[in-house]
Amino acid sequence: MQCPYCKEDNPPGRAKCAFCGEPMNKTPKIQTPMTQTRIAGGHTVYVSSHLVPAILLTIFCCLPFGIVAIVYAARVQAFLVSGQNAMAQEASKNAMMWCLVSFGSWVAIIIIYILLFFVIAGLGSY
Repeated sequence: MQCPYCKEDNPPGRAKCAFCGEPMNKTPKIQTPMTQTRIAGGHTVYVSSHLVPAILLTIFCCLPFGIVAIVYAARVQAFLVSGQNAMAQEASKNAMMWCLVSFGSWVAIIIIYILLFFVIAGLGSY
């Protein structure tokens, strides 16, 4: 029999999971965007979707990289609901990486703009 929480196989007839200790007859709750999940051994792992930063960075910083961050952030919840905890953690990590890439590209564009402004202003004084 498979545990509804940690998805580990247990011998038939058990009242509680041998891995996470949760009751075998309950169905797990759907988790919130700042999600938590139980893995084998009863450990609770918190997985953030990073959806809010991804949306804000898409609007205010860099659209192409922000969209990629939103796609990865949206996958986190789907992976957790289906019990694929490792994939959810990987999607969360990728969402955060693309958020940082979006912000970093925006900072780089601002720095290049400022440098070009001073170069062009310096050329005009001759």
